[in-house]
Amino acid sequence: MTHRAPYQPIRTGFAGLWDRAERRWSIRHLRDRFFSALGLRGGKILDIGCGGGSELFARFGEVTGLDISWESVRSAREIYPRGVQANLTRIPFEDNYFDAILGQDVFGHIPVEDKESVINELLRVLKPGGKLALLVEGIGKGPLWRIAQSRKDLWQKYFIEQDGHYGLEPPGEIVSRFQRSDLRIVRLWYAYSLFWRVEDYLARFKNEYRKGAPLLRVWIHICKTVHRWRPVERLFDLGLGLTAQLLETAFLYDHCGAVLLAAEKVEPSSDSVDQ
Repeated sequence: MTHRAPYQPIRTGFAGLWDRAERRWSIRHLRDRFFSALGLRGGKILDIGCGGGSELFARFGEVTGLDISWESVRSAREIYPRGVQANLTRIPFEDNYFDAILGQDVFGHIPVEDKESVINELLRVLKPGGKLALLVEGIGKGPLWRIAQSRKDLWQKYFIEQDGHYGLEPPGEIVSRFQRSDLRIVRLWYAYSLFWRVEDYLARFKNEYRKGAPLLRVWIHICKTVHRWRPVERLFDLGLGLTAQLLETAFLYDHCGAVLLAAEKVEPSSDSVDQ
């Protein structure tokens, strides 16, 4: 699921009230709420897998975009002061360079055998006490995820190959992987068990999945109808977000399809420095 919509300023009057309601509750602004709550103010920031860049991230400090795609780097330079084309296993910066590292929808693209080396490389360029904050795509066990994985051919086509998600893992394994590193997790959210954005339902299930699944077919028809009118879709996303915040905490974490994780790099102890 790729979300790179520009971060629009809050308006006044009724429009402002609506904006604030969306930012507080809408499923569409879930990740904006997470990253905004980190309290980043100034400093050198690295956006990994930056795509076209994030206007929200640009508000946090001096951002460098890093992506393997030159086209993405070139687009990110319209928002960020610097963009670098590089692989995450070889980040072209010195040790302890960045105050924070941010990323969205990146780790699901990294093969499982490369994840540890990527985390080590991120830790190398992150300052002691610096923050690493990521939205990591995963594989949930909720009803939608069970439907998705019930057809291996369609799972491969629409969930793996469509976006290049060759490194998806269950939420528990995602968290354990970061806990095994020199990081102290300070914020942890789980998301996308039952409640997704309208356009994400359509991208994943408006296809052969609907055959032999009457309830899913009805739901996708509703989403298609809602998607035709932008104001209605925004209201629908707001309702999904409200429901998610009220009910998703009742699901076990492994039902969710994404982990939003913030951690701090542990500063080396004086004993380890002396050694």
